[in-house]
Amino acid sequence: MRDIVRDIEHVIVREIATRARIELLLRALAKTAPAPTTVYLVGGTTAVLVGWRDTTRDVDMIMRPEHDAMLRAIPALKEQFSINAEFAAPDQFIPVPKGWESRSPLVAQYGALTVRHYDLTAQALAKIERGYVRDLNDVRAMLDAGLVTPDSR
Repeated sequence: MRDIVRDIEHVIVREIATRARIELLLRALAKTAPAPTTVYLVGGTTAVLVGWRDTTRDVDMIMRPEHDAMLRAIPALKEQFSINAEFAAPDQFIPVPKGWESRSPLVAQYGALTVRHYDLTAQALAKIERGYVRDLNDVRAMLDAGLVTPDSR
């Protein structure tokens, strides 16, 4: 029982991610980039930065190429900004066609760090595959905004 209580006491409650907090995290991450790197944002992070949601629970992303210095910096940045950051991408849920990198819209450039939204069609298809209500609402918002179309390839 003591182990359970100790584990509960160590649960870290982080704040929700707003546009401003996501941008702070990305700028701080950029300062750790030892060479040109691209971060591809996914899911709720895309939703917040594009504007159909005000907040998200996690900053979901992948990094290409992965640099040890940046990977080691992420836990401290999560603590510093009290924000969840996770590695996640549509290719964990669906097969993604080659060339997704070139279909990933630019968000910002912070020094050596290029920030892009992961291919929006791949994101929509992964959300449909997952089938959660929030994901399906996101797909509707993407369609309504013209970010994807039913015949997107």
